[in-house]
Amino acid sequence: LFLGGMANTTASEGAIIMATSPLFTYLLSVIFRWERFRWLALTGSFIAFGGVVMIVAEGNHKGHGTLLGNLMVLAAALAWAISTAFMKPIVTKYRPLPVFTASLPGALPAMLFYGLVPTIHQDFAAISPYGWLMFGHVAILSGVVAFVCFYEGVRQIGPSASTTYQFLVPPVAALFAVLILGDSLLPLQYAGMVIVLAGVFMASWARRQPAT
Repeated sequence: LFLGGMANTTASEGAIIMATSPLFTYLLSVIFRWERFRWLALTGSFIAFGGVVMIVAEGNHKGHGTLLGNLMVLAAALAWAISTAFMKPIVTKYRPLPVFTASLPGALPAMLFYGLVPTIHQDFAAISPYGWLMFGHVAILSGVVAFVCFYEGVRQIGPSASTTYQFLVPPVAALFAVLILGDSLLPLQYAGMVIVLAGVFMASWARRQPAT
């Protein structure tokens, strides 16, 4: 859903829509009573979301995505929130690496349906060394290490607290774009970074307070 949606929308719209996933996760955690409802935590999440919108929307983006593409990304955000929320009792009982490993066979049929034909027609000899390096990064660092670390976070601090830190992805990506690619940011985007940090801090602080 995410990859298909991003192919039919813009990077900015996709990033903003995907940033709704922490909000969905928090609401699901409250509904299933895995976390108590706290107004400050919800407010902090909305503040961080607003900062993400400022960072992404103020970039140099042109055009608009299709309705289908945006709906697919929104469905991906909701699916990610549901899977994260339901992962909590599983990773509490079992370690993250076995859980992640056991989830792969279940994903295989969907991946075969989605990618078998393009894979068969892919000219692997035409892929550059840099392309293989990026493939290794996606497969190992992003696909294994990051997920195992994330599930460990879910085990220790819960689903909604873990996904709250996803709001930091756009600011960090923007900073790396400045440091590595030489991109420039607008003042409003820097303000958005501060707002994201403030929102994440507020939500995290609210969850550490004793329930009243």
